[in-house]
Amino acid sequence: MRAAAINLTLGLIAFNSFLVNYAQELRMYSLLMTLTITSLWLFVRVINHNGSVTPTQLALTGVNLLLVFTHYYGWLIVALELVFIVLCNRERARGLAIGVAAILCAFSPWALGVAREAKEKPERLNFVWNAPPGVSDFVGYYANLNGALS
Repeated sequence: MRAAAINLTLGLIAFNSFLVNYAQELRMYSLLMTLTITSLWLFVRVINHNGSVTPTQLALTGVNLLLVFTHYYGWLIVALELVFIVLCNRERARGLAIGVAAILCAFSPWALGVAREAKEKPERLNFVWNAPPGVSDFVGYYANLNGALS
């Protein structure tokens, strides 16, 4: 009986649209965290290595490219790495700046496309999803755990 109850519970969770929606969002943030940690690890290797860092620098550029395409907050990590290296390790700054320039070139078609769409359809630019939650949001959250409210 216990196994049947567990399977039924897991089945209900798997088909709950509210939980499926947030599980998909969670995957994006898991990828963002993984790429951020990898980027910072490679960045520390670039800074602490005494010899040539070209392969590590290329790997860092590739990871940072994936990072900025995963989430806009990836640009924050790239910018902080660039500021840190300019302030603390200027001899490595040229390589990182070239990598950031390559990322900018690869990202610019996306940014231009978003800007063009925003100009044509400004109603699509809404940041309601990022508003602080109210009391009704908390009530709705717990009510949604039992299924959709509609």
